Amino acid sequence: MDAIGNLYIADSPNRRIRKVDTNGIITTVAGNGNTNYSGDGGAATNAGLMLPVKAALDAFGDLYNADAANNRVRKVDTNGFISTVAGNGNTNYSGDGGPATSASLFWPGDLAFDAAGNLYIADAGNNRIRKVLLYAGYPMFTLSNVLAGNAGSYSVVVSSPYGSVTSAVAALTVTIPTTAPQIVTGDGFCGFLTNQFGFNLSGAFGQTIVVDGSADLVNWTPLFTNTCGSGNPLYFCDPCWTNFAWRFYRGRLQ
Repeated sequence: MDAIGNLYIADSPNRRIRKVDTNGIITTVAGNGNTNYSGDGGAATNAGLMLPVKAALDAFGDLYNADAANNRVRKVDTNGFISTVAGNGNTNYSGDGGPATSASLFWPGDLAFDAAGNLYIADAGNNRIRKVLLYAGYPMFTLSNVLAGNAGSYSVVVSSPYGSVTSAVAALTVTIPTTAPQIVTGDGFCGFLTNQFGFNLSGAFGQTIVVDGSADLVNWTPLFTNTCGSGNPLYFCDPCWTNFAWRFYRGRLQ
């Protein structure tokens, strides 16, 4: 049953998923009555199902069904298009750690979702519960160089040839540090010692200083980490400096 009270029924003998709306009207939302596996990428009502035994909705309103005799789990999105999300059709047990559509199921009989939207399959013939990370590895929306003015509410629209779907709204809060950054200082020494390039760094007692190196000012690699004591500065030397046509360095407090 969905959030507004529509009821979804796995009508197994008729090879269909059917909906009873809040007015008591029944319609077919998946399956054409044919006993086969067909229709992915098109309208769910034109698809062939073998034996749908369970219908379940995720938090976005997409309808999943355990197409047991096809050894697959299939999804009907909110635009009415069907696709396979788990199972390759083979009556077997295989595929853990890889894409769910390449895995083998044996008579999937029940479905459930957790709070993160992950799908759980009762793989009845294999006597196992299988988990599908539906949203793992999906593209991320990233904001870089965020300023105070970027705070607000955001949603993402994902589009395809079959339509589009809008994500839930996420609130972005930007907190600006109130303390000034700490500065790593040098004492002016920079040169070669025993044929190695190096320089001195100074910081407050107990501060940990990291020196990073880069050949392009974009990609940085940590080269040196040490903690300041009292009195003497820290000396960094780069024994690999001759391996580079040029190399840049930066000191930062960890």
